[in-house]
Amino acid sequence: MREKKHTVFEIDGVKTLPLYVLMMKAPEGGIPALGSANCTVHYKEPEYEEEEYSSNAAMKSEIVHDYDAALDCVKRWPRHSGNIRYYFQFKDDPNGSEMMVNFHRHTEIVSAICDSQLGIDTTPLWNVVHQTMLFKEVQAKYRSESDHDSVWDQYAAEIVEIGDRIGEEDAKIRSLIPRILNALKLRQFEEKKSRDEGTVGGVEDGEKISVFYSYSHADEALRNELEKHLSVLKREGFIDQWHDRQIEAGQEWEPSIDKNLMQAHIVLLLVSSDFLASNYCYETEMKAAMERHSVREARVIPIVLRSCDWSLAPFGKLQALPKDAMAVTSWENQDEAFTDVAKGLRRAVDTVRENGFVG
Repeated sequence: MREKKHTVFEIDGVKTLPLYVLMMKAPEGGIPALGSANCTVHYKEPEYEEEEYSSNAAMKSEIVHDYDAALDCVKRWPRHSGNIRYYFQFKDDPNGSEMMVNFHRHTEIVSAICDSQLGIDTTPLWNVVHQTMLFKEVQAKYRSESDHDSVWDQYAAEIVEIGDRIGEEDAKIRSLIPRILNALKLRQFEEKKSRDEGTVGGVEDGEKISVFYSYSHADEALRNELEKHLSVLKREGFIDQWHDRQIEAGQEWEPSIDKNLMQAHIVLLLVSSDFLASNYCYETEMKAAMERHSVREARVIPIVLRSCDWSLAPFGKLQALPKDAMAVTSWENQDEAFTDVAKGLRRAVDTVRENGFVG
């Protein structure tokens, strides 16, 4: 066999020649009779499993207006997107068009959820749908060619270009999906609380103010010190404090965090370079907290622990503690810094208790 040099893709650490294998009709589960002196070529038969989304309007409406179903639908979207491209890359399947229809319907439902309840632009999701359709069209075009060797370079270049465009949209989607999920959880919590208490954002007379810590574990020692300085507020029965170290063995951590974040009256963002670098702190907890702050459901207070540039963050417009937003670790005496923070938080707690409202 003469040597062939082709663009090589790596899937799960295995070097693979996408579609060229399929063009040569490799046997299912087998290793094709073609390759390169520069690599080993593998063929893998994938499985496609994804919930079918009906075109029935009533079914779509049910998902859109059922928070649990909507959350599940949004969570499944990235997996569906990734699976269908992975599947197309390996499998020459006549049902591929039906899969694309299902993917299209799935995206329609996510868009309907955002349009009807959240006001979030889902253009990046649709861009991936369109590029995936193009990916399938390019495959079909080159599959029909009689001389595959003569068109391989052009095919590989087009596939790489489409993959790059999808990659650009995926980068946007990685921040968009958590934002959609956080907004859905917020709406779900608001409706439940409104039904249970008849008011949103209200604080009953004598009710303890719930304080949630959003922080990086790299700052755990500083968080512990802050807790100590707030101990008098706790002893007086004015506040309850919660952070993820209170999750018990055997409990699921993410639902526990979601529940306590959505129930908190005050959310403390313990700001540091590690906090800003943490995807979960920044993309999930902070954005959910800011959503609640924007509708006066909670009060978000940044506490600057270590010096970093947070001025352009979504919470950059908020008044921070300690005084003049000078980082705790930049004070000559850190106890004085934490004392200043504690006094500022006491004022915030007093305001909430007096007004009966967190906003």
